[in-house]
Amino acid sequence: MRLNSQKVKFVQNIRVLVIDDDPVFQALLDMHLKDFGLAAPVCTDNGRHGLALIASSEPFDVIFCDVFMPEMDGIEFLRKSDFDGPIVMMSGQNEAMLEGAALIGASGGANVVETIVKPFSAEEVKAALVKAGIEIADQTA
Repeated sequence: MRLNSQKVKFVQNIRVLVIDDDPVFQALLDMHLKDFGLAAPVCTDNGRHGLALIASSEPFDVIFCDVFMPEMDGIEFLRKSDFDGPIVMMSGQNEAMLEGAALIGASGGANVVETIVKPFSAEEVKAALVKAGIEIADQTA
């Protein structure tokens, strides 16, 4: 099945914010998102910058946020953010630690819909997008 032009237009209008201090994972997410037909994400390297972007730009549809970052980590970002959309938490640590961080964020009202351990695959990113309510069409011919 091929993507129809309406679906591509809709998917391309999805605004994604990536908050991660590692440029390798920013680039990996950028690549996967573009492969799914989404526009390039807005990327920043810490939670403080993420808060500023949320406050000063068009609304985002989903946020991918690392747990461990300098200046403001992902947990503090979740505590201070008023973003009510879906959030995907990421970390290179083990799944149990990542789930704990997500629970802390959720206890403060954050809408953490998924956690993914780095390095992640395109399939994991796609599954996270689906859990965030973003429908990704099958792009195989």
